[in-house]
Amino acid sequence: MLRKVDGLSQRDVAAEMGITEDTVEKQLAKGMRAIADALFARGIGAGIARLERKLGKRHAQDRQPSSTTSS
Repeated sequence: MLRKVDGLSQRDVAAEMGITEDTVEKQLAKGMRAIADALFARGIGAGIARLERKLGKRHAQDRQPSSTTSS
């Protein structure tokens, strides 16, 4: 909550809670995985997965160097 809702940095969350930044990162990942699992269990995640794939493909295309030839 502190990180995503209150907008604190991972460093600030760690200091506030008296834990390491690594622990903050691990707990965030664990929470995001739990949310994703719950969405997929309810059939909502399939649309999200398709969108992620589309966005991933578009991002990969944007990152490809242009095919210009130099002479």
